[in-house]
Amino acid sequence: MSEPLHSLDDIARQHSLLATKLRPPHLRARLVRRPRLTAHLDEALQHRLTLISAAAGSGKTTLLSEWQDAARRQRWPIAWVSLDKGDNDPVRFWSHVTAALDAFQTGISRTTLMALHATPLPDPSVMQDGPAWIEAILAVLVNELATLPRDVVVVLDDYHVIESSAVHDSLAYWLEHVPDCVHLVIASREDPPMPLARLRVRGELAEIRGADLRFTRGEVATYFNEVMGLHLPDEDIAAIEARTEGWIAGLQMAALSMQGRRDTAGFIAAFTGSHRFVADYLIEEVLGRQPEAIQSFLLQTAILNRFNAALCDAVTSQTDSQAVLERLDAANLFLVSLDDERRWYRYHPLFAELLRDRLSRLQPDRVPDLHRRACDWHERNGLVADAIEHAIAMKDWERAADLLEHASRRTWMPWTQSEIGAMLEWLEALPPDLVRARPRLCLACAWALLDPSQIDRVEQYLQDATQAVNSLRGEKQVQAVLCEVAVIRTFVSSIRGDAPLTIELARQALASLPETEVSLRSMIAWSLGYAYALTRDMPSAEQALTEALSLSRVAGNHALALMSMNELAEIQCDCGRLRESARTLQQTLELAEEWGGQNFFILSRTWWLQAWLFYEWNDLERAATCLGESHKIAAQWRYLRGVVSARGLLAIVKQAQGDSEGAQEMIRQARQAALESRVPIAADALAVYRLNLWRARGDLESAMQWIREHELNWSDKGSRIHYAAGTAVARVLIEHSRKQNEQTWMHKAFELLEDLLQKAEAAGLALDSIDILPLQATALHVQGQTAQALRVLKRALVLAEPEGYVRMFLECGEPMAQLLRWSIESKEWNEPRLEAYARRLLAQFGQPQPEAGMAASSLPVLASGDEGWLEPLTGREMEVLRLVAAGASDQEIAEKLGLAKATVKTHLRHIYRKLQVGRRTQAIVRARLLRLLP
Repeated sequence: MSEPLHSLDDIARQHSLLATKLRPPHLRARLVRRPRLTAHLDEALQHRLTLISAAAGSGKTTLLSEWQDAARRQRWPIAWVSLDKGDNDPVRFWSHVTAALDAFQTGISRTTLMALHATPLPDPSVMQDGPAWIEAILAVLVNELATLPRDVVVVLDDYHVIESSAVHDSLAYWLEHVPDCVHLVIASREDPPMPLARLRVRGELAEIRGADLRFTRGEVATYFNEVMGLHLPDEDIAAIEARTEGWIAGLQMAALSMQGRRDTAGFIAAFTGSHRFVADYLIEEVLGRQPEAIQSFLLQTAILNRFNAALCDAVTSQTDSQAVLERLDAANLFLVSLDDERRWYRYHPLFAELLRDRLSRLQPDRVPDLHRRACDWHERNGLVADAIEHAIAMKDWERAADLLEHASRRTWMPWTQSEIGAMLEWLEALPPDLVRARPRLCLACAWALLDPSQIDRVEQYLQDATQAVNSLRGEKQVQAVLCEVAVIRTFVSSIRGDAPLTIELARQALASLPETEVSLRSMIAWSLGYAYALTRDMPSAEQALTEALSLSRVAGNHALALMSMNELAEIQCDCGRLRESARTLQQTLELAEEWGGQNFFILSRTWWLQAWLFYEWNDLERAATCLGESHKIAAQWRYLRGVVSARGLLAIVKQAQGDSEGAQEMIRQARQAALESRVPIAADALAVYRLNLWRARGDLESAMQWIREHELNWSDKGSRIHYAAGTAVARVLIEHSRKQNEQTWMHKAFELLEDLLQKAEAAGLALDSIDILPLQATALHVQGQTAQALRVLKRALVLAEPEGYVRMFLECGEPMAQLLRWSIESKEWNEPRLEAYARRLLAQFGQPQPEAGMAASSLPVLASGDEGWLEPLTGREMEVLRLVAAGASDQEIAEKLGLAKATVKTHLRHIYRKLQVGRRTQAIVRARLLRLLP
């Protein structure tokens, strides 16, 4: 917009107002621009009201200032009012609003301003009768606004300072009647008491919340490295982003404190809510502004990692916690909702640390009692993990040990990666002698250490458990411990990848396990299934996993049942039965919901597998949705391998959708998770995603550099991830060879694909075969061996058609599209189902469909001969053939095409070979029969 028609200073002086309240804060020169949010604000103008509601220090005003600055340069009007406590007077409030509007339209609010200052305020009795006096005045303003020749935006910043019901009611009235050309934007630390629900239902409300305002990882990096000039490594950026959860004020305070420091990583690790800058800010801006009763509630509930109203009542001995939580939620008081129903909450980490620090300093004697109450409540409600946390916090070691033993039998078999970390942390918090004296705790330690990086520590705990069995009462309990030792040793061998030993130990364990030990038997069955899958004995694996599923359901071991179903779905997928796999995955999700909708760790993998299926079927939108669910669960459980998989595949999906920038961000997040996990298989998975993304983006140089630096023959390793790596490498080699005409790399691709195919066929892995065959067809075609390529393609289509594979063909690129087109045009196969499938695939390439019965084009096309598929002629060979048909001699052809006579003879030999003829006249006749010539 242009400058205001009237000077803001003149308008403010005329009505005894502060001109600074009518201007947005000045934007700093060095600013993290947030185009995703300013675009959101642009889109929000379709609604009557935009509400920006978030906690203190979330960047609301800065965002609006950035948006206003862009609007000013685009020459469209924003009337700005920065509110303060004095604006609780309705006359003063509306005087500022109308003055801000008057700056953009001559006299638009003159009548309103005069009426506001001429009308005496009504006495309290009139106020109780209703807001008619202000509504009458606002009706004048509404009528004036209806004459505006263009749209205008009214921004009310810091609306949380308004406590006057008269102002709230008058604004609601004005918003209800304002013409469509006026849009209202409210920025507030808490939701205003306006009919938001009604506006939301009508589609007249746009909302930007605290979660939207949080800095993303990329924005955090930009702020620290470009704006503040700190040049932090990626791991420090990730740590400070996690610590602050993108809270902008927290980031600013951290950046100020880091300036001049060398040990930034150490500072970040120590950066908490008790940090001087953070504590001062939160105490002054948040805690100190609350009533004493609310402050007491906040301090007492700060010991809780998550809470609902019932838990808060138990800890605080109150009965009104639900009302308090609703108030805190509406006030954006650093309260984070954990579910859609807004029953469970947590505090922002820095705010929680501040509260806990103040509680320990002001009321240290109360802390153990608060933890005891929390422990009691969690135990009564079956939340054993939380009960353990509080028992350890109050150093009640015996109670913590009892709870841990209970958990190890009922909850933590088998454990997730995140649960392993939690269990190990709890066990290591106990006195070591207490752990060694309890066989069950020794077993719990052994289970918790079933991780490749710590597996060597397991045997010592198994020996400790064996030695401590004398403390148990009865032979039955002793035998149970010894059986569990055998089960864990079986798991150890499977984790080490020793499938033969796993199978042997599993059989020995089954021989000693009573039939009544259904839970342990189910785990042995799962180990057998996993071992058979490692050896690629899929029938035996499927049989063992089916038994594991049945036993785990009888035992009530829901986690193992879901793990079994998940592994079954993977096997079905490996065997090429995509539709059956999809049904199994859907049943897995339905059972998880039936079992209480628990957020099982394994569901991250379930959602990922569903996403992969949708991706293969080229349903990219549904694939992205499933990956969002997969990542949410993996991140919540700190399952970093799952984060790598979810973000890695989402990078590929986004690239396929044309979102190259989004793909780069996803692969960056996947890389960060892989670095944090330090698990080799996570690094291998990341390599596959990076190779596929580089190829999809056309960055073959990066992909080839990686291949040169790493082992090429991935097929030797035989696991799922290494099959995927092998095909990813082959795709890159084929594409590189096609563009650079480097036969050495193409030869390596052929060798790799042949080796992978032999192993896949020997193991009955149809999925890998279907992945490899289109690549082989592509490689053959690129090498000019198109007849053989089409034979391989037909084989691939026969295998793939029943399950509807798509992406495995699409990712072969233009050479595959050409092969499909030729297969349709030739009619040699004479198989309607394959032709229909080929047409569907070609449509996915965005290629025009060959018409039924159409003649072959004059470009290189496929011809059919008595001995099967014939290789297509190249463009130059078609030019030579046309001149031959026109009667030109070899010398004339050479002169016409600018070739040497010897080169023409070479082309003729190729034409004769491909058409399976011996001389010119036969070539012309054969070409016309095949409709290569008119």
